[in-house]
Amino acid sequence: MKKTIISLICIFLISGCFNYNELNDYAIVEAIAIDYDNNKYNVSMLIANNSKLEEKKSVIYEAKGKNIYEALKNIELISPHKLYLGHISVVVISKNCSKKGLYNIITPFITNNQINKDFYIILAKDTKASKLLKASTPITDFPSQYISNNIKASNKSLGSIKAITFNELIKELINSDNPTINGYTINNKYIKADNLGYFKEDKFIDWATKDESSGINLINNQTQELYLDLKCHNGNIIVSTNNIQTKLKVDNKGNTNIKINGEASIKELTCNININNKKNIKKIEKQTNNTIENYINKAITLSKSNKIDLFSIHKLYYQNYPKQYKNINNWNEYYGNTNITSNVNIKIKDNGTLKQNIERITHEKNY
Repeated sequence: MKKTIISLICIFLISGCFNYNELNDYAIVEAIAIDYDNNKYNVSMLIANNSKLEEKKSVIYEAKGKNIYEALKNIELISPHKLYLGHISVVVISKNCSKKGLYNIITPFITNNQINKDFYIILAKDTKASKLLKASTPITDFPSQYISNNIKASNKSLGSIKAITFNELIKELINSDNPTINGYTINNKYIKADNLGYFKEDKFIDWATKDESSGINLINNQTQELYLDLKCHNGNIIVSTNNIQTKLKVDNKGNTNIKINGEASIKELTCNININNKKNIKKIEKQTNNTIENYINKAITLSKSNKIDLFSIHKLYYQNYPKQYKNINNWNEYYGNTNITSNVNIKIKDNGTLKQNIERITHEKNY
C-alpha cells in the first residue's frame, strides 16, 4: 500500500495544471471534513456561494461512501456545479477516520492534479470534523478562512501549535516518520486550536497534553515563539522566547542529546522584582530553562513509553551509523530503550520599554 502511495505522489506532484474553465461553472470548495461512522466515510464540503441571490456566504454538501473517492463522487451527484478543488485551504479529519489510517485519506487528494497541495491538515478533537465546518466564526465569513488564519497566527506565537500542510504530511509519511497533527475543537460555538494528536506511522494513537505538545514542537525545531507563565513570590512573570534553535546529536548506540539555545524577553510582571539586577535575571533564566526542560522531558516520556519515535531520531541515526541501523530489526522497540538527555540554554535579552516602566516602582524587593 505504502509503495503504491509513494509512486502516486511522484507522478502527481510534478503534474501540470488543469485546463482553464470559467469559475462560474464550478462549485468552489473552500474546505473538506472527513468523518468515519458505521463503516462508511462521510465527506463534507464547504463551498463558496457565488450566487448573488443567496444571502449565505457558503453552503455545505455531504455524502457517504465505502471509501473517500466514492463519497466525493456522491457529492458530485448533488452539486449543481462541477466541483473545483483548487482553492481548498484546510482539510479536517476526525479521530475515528485517522485511526483507520492516513493513507486511506490522502490517496484521492494525491491523484487529483487540480488540487494545490499546500492546504493545511488538522484533526477534529472531541467533535465531528463536519461540525468544525458548521461552527460560527467571529471575524471571517468562512470557517475554513478562520481556521487557516488561526493556524498561521498560532503557529508563530504558541509553542503547542503546529501548522502542517498536505505536502509536509506526505513527506513525513514517505520518510517513515510518525507525524503529529494539531487538533481543533469547538469552544462556546467557536473554533479553537487545541493540542497535538500523535501517530504511529499513519494511524492515530492519542492526544498529547499542552506541555507534551510544546515539548514535541521544541525538540522538532518547530517552535517560533513560546510564552511562559513563571511564578514569583507574589505574582507572575510572563516570558516570551524567540530565535530558538534545536540540535540533536546521536551516538553509535542510538542515545540522543538535545541542545536548545535561544533568547527570551520579559513581557509582563505582576510581582515586585528588580529586573535591572543581574542576579534576578539569572534566576528568571533558570526558571525559563527549567520550564522548557519540563516540557521536553514530558514529550520524551510520552514518546519512549509508547515506543514511537516522534522526533525522527531514526533518520539521524541512519545518517551517522548506517551499518548499526540496518542491524536493528524494529527501530521503535530499540528506540524505547535508548537514553535521551537535554540541555536548554535560554538567555534573557533586553526588555526594552518594560525596564523603563518598572523604574516607576519605588518599593522593589529582591527576587
